[in-house]
Amino acid sequence: MRAGVVAVTALSLAVTSVAFAAGIAAAAPTSIPLSVQISTDPLLNVGAQHQSEVEPVTAAWGSTIVSTFQVGRFATQGSGAAATGWATSTNGGASWTHGLLTGINTATASPGNYPRSVNETVAYDAAHGKWLIVTLGMALVSPSRYKEVEMFVSDSADGLTWSAPRSVVKTNGPDKSWIVCDNHSTSSHYGRCYVLYSASSLTNRLQSVYTNDGSMNWSTPVGTATNQNGYDVNPIVQPNGNLVVLATATNPFRITAFRSTNGGASFTDPVTVSVVQAHSVKSFLRQRDKPSAAVADDGTIYTAWHDCRFRSGCTSDDIVLSRSSDGGVWSAPTRVAVDPISSTIEHYVAGLGVQPATVGAAAHLDLVFMEMPNANCTSANCQIDIVTTSSADAGSVWSPVRVLTAAPQSVNWLPSSNFGAMIADYWTVAYVQTVPWVAIPIAQTPSPTATDFQQSMFAAPLRAANTVVPVTWSATEVARIAQLSSYLGVPPEAVQKTSVYIIAYLLSVASGPPTPVSPPAPGSSVTYTSVWDTGEIATLDAVQQRFVLNNIDATHVAVLLVSFLASLGGH
Repeated sequence: MRAGVVAVTALSLAVTSVAFAAGIAAAAPTSIPLSVQISTDPLLNVGAQHQSEVEPVTAAWGSTIVSTFQVGRFATQGSGAAATGWATSTNGGASWTHGLLTGINTATASPGNYPRSVNETVAYDAAHGKWLIVTLGMALVSPSRYKEVEMFVSDSADGLTWSAPRSVVKTNGPDKSWIVCDNHSTSSHYGRCYVLYSASSLTNRLQSVYTNDGSMNWSTPVGTATNQNGYDVNPIVQPNGNLVVLATATNPFRITAFRSTNGGASFTDPVTVSVVQAHSVKSFLRQRDKPSAAVADDGTIYTAWHDCRFRSGCTSDDIVLSRSSDGGVWSAPTRVAVDPISSTIEHYVAGLGVQPATVGAAAHLDLVFMEMPNANCTSANCQIDIVTTSSADAGSVWSPVRVLTAAPQSVNWLPSSNFGAMIADYWTVAYVQTVPWVAIPIAQTPSPTATDFQQSMFAAPLRAANTVVPVTWSATEVARIAQLSSYLGVPPEAVQKTSVYIIAYLLSVASGPPTPVSPPAPGSSVTYTSVWDTGEIATLDAVQQRFVLNNIDATHVAVLLVSFLASLGGH
């Protein structure tokens, strides 16, 4: 029997004998729309898999959201795509405009020289007021293989009209490029944008270039003094201007981190974040264990990837999380516990975001990843969902997952690549104020007689704007909250939310609802006001329904139960 079941059973008995202060009824959750289509593949007769769009990267600034992605994925010869696509909303996701970058690929208007391109990423340069998309042109280097040979950048003032591409790097096979801009006004490198990449001709040596003038001119490539390798890079900039680059390395396969404290002029040798213990996702599905990285406004760096270390026998992967204050010392990975550890669910390819202005124990994290209900499925019956979860306490407790698609995707709906059926190797989360957004490819059932795919790009808000929920507590409860505040390491106003999430998790592995309780007589009270997003309100409603509380606020129950749990441990 799981420990969670025992705990909830004991708590259920305690609930019936304890009086609770009356509170407000939980607000009904605001409807969060499912994904909306933002682009479709317009290219015909170019040799690619028509109507396929994969691997989006998304950024936001103000009310503008820009996503870039591959359009018309090829199946073989090193893969890549027929064009670089973009989709932009200038009104916080209410409407979208999309198109193709020109001057790079042979298949677009104002054609360039490259039949294929790959590894599109996007960032906003606040100092110069420019959106920047970086992409790699691929040339045929042998009769059977296309390879990345040149890096380009295209810029836009509004995300709608894009410049002709400018060449950034044309040596040593730039691969797995990723752009990031220093948008911290207090940083000594404010306005500097970096592109990190692997030099494939130099056995994937880490390389970096930067621009100080909005992408018009670029530095010469630099790496570490000892020419260390770094693959599948993901760079972030801390508020103090330090550049930290998450990457992967082999022998053993591990997550590493490089640092530059002088604006990309030089880099330290990598430190190991963690050796990766990964379940082998089915060979017919393309996936990479690329680390996703995000930084909070206090400089804390978070990174996530999929890993099987918490599963007996490594039977499936969880998403795991590590953090660091400086990129040099990292915490041991913790499990993103969105289902019981005994479940058969495969979780893979993580995308991580940190909501601006949330820091410390109240940092609000958002995750996007893929799930398969059965890690041992076959190509004939695998069902793939793209899901999201959030944590309001820096990753200690996670909300129930929410599926972003109307229906699961089947393997045979997906375009092929050199490494299996493809959706994405990574995700990014972008914030419009407090609302996180993600772009995701969604495939539908192709027509039985069609040779085309039905995979297009969609965008989805992961949760809606925040809701303020004031809750009134009796004098006795205020004392209990003070104790839990110290025990849980969160401010008093965060205790109610943290408690609700703890109870929600315990209930997910319990059987049978506790007995309903009745409210006590009114007493002296204190009101704590905390901000709950829509996903959290939905979790609160689920706990409320599970307890059959009628008009009693579920936060009171949750706080009392967690207090009781703490008392079991002598706290």
